[in-house]
Amino acid sequence: MKSLLDCTRILVVEQIREPIGVFWSLVAPVGYLAFRTSAYGDTESQHYEQSIGWCLAYIAMMTSLFGFGLYLIGRRESGFVRSFLTSVRKRTRFLIAQYLASLCMSLLYGAGFLVLTSNLLTWIPVSEMLRYFAMFAAFCSLFMLASTCLATLPLTFQSASSLLSIAATAIIVIGIGSTTVAGSQALALVNPFLVGARAISETHWERALVIACIGHALMFVCLGVYGAIHQRINPQWSNR
Repeated sequence: MKSLLDCTRILVVEQIREPIGVFWSLVAPVGYLAFRTSAYGDTESQHYEQSIGWCLAYIAMMTSLFGFGLYLIGRRESGFVRSFLTSVRKRTRFLIAQYLASLCMSLLYGAGFLVLTSNLLTWIPVSEMLRYFAMFAAFCSLFMLASTCLATLPLTFQSASSLLSIAATAIIVIGIGSTTVAGSQALALVNPFLVGARAISETHWERALVIACIGHALMFVCLGVYGAIHQRINPQWSNR
């Protein structure tokens, strides 16, 4: 247990030293919300609550895909996994430690976003802030668990980074676009980004959203278990 906590602490410190990660995971969502709020001019409107859900879902997705999933690929491609994690026990401990470290950073980003939003843009009641954070934490923990499956993909670090950037952009654009296109309700409920955003922002869930949340949660758990069992050990470049 002590070795797991020590490993988690080291990985947290390593991620804190990434200023680019802080920008994209914390500063960018706050800037987007400030721009959107000024555009609508009503901080108490439905648009504002919806935007908070989008921003928190964005933080959860970006930290899961890039702060956790891509990190696993990077460790593998550097030869670290094959050289130092020579047993199942060591690999499992590293995977859990990295998950906890990435989740810790993501929760800090989410909390920081809510605090900055409440102080700089508009005051958010404590009860509402706690509700936002609780739903964000649940969505983030499940999405990050699902990102474990990225370690099973036969991709180099550069290829994985490019594909994840394209995939994340497509998911966000399609998710936001589906809220404005008539007849796209079914498409919206299969998009994990939009499902997470709605789960975070909405206080009353309709039946379709409940079913979508349960379905995504089960899918995320299955992907996480599959990734933990079948993660690749050898770097992809060594197979060429």
